[in-house]
Amino acid sequence: MMKSKIDQIKPKAFEVTYCESTQKDYRVYPLSFKSWSEVNRYILEKSMTQKDRQGYLKCFFKVTFEDGFIYSGRYDILKPVNEKADLKDHVFRFVEYCINDDSDPTMQEEARYIMNTYDIKN
Repeated sequence: MMKSKIDQIKPKAFEVTYCESTQKDYRVYPLSFKSWSEVNRYILEKSMTQKDRQGYLKCFFKVTFEDGFIYSGRYDILKPVNEKADLKDHVFRFVEYCINDDSDPTMQEEARYIMNTYDIKN
């Protein structure tokens, strides 16, 4: 049974780690945030630094929920063109994709659990 949005488990911490590399250097930047809006603001600011739509910053993220569950993934920070930075929507769309992908029933079951239990819907 799906929990109401009010009953869904909320996130308590966000971590974004992005990498920049050049021929001489490889840097990793781990950063912490406390809300979806805070992490989205950061992603949007970083996207504005991209010179064109061909380049992107490879970034990995972790969302830790109040019960200790950690959802992690990858988000490519692109130069925005009439789009907003929205990590929550990114997570939601990926989980929704997994629910609809019938090639892996175990993944579908896990995705349904995540969708019904955690606050990932806008």
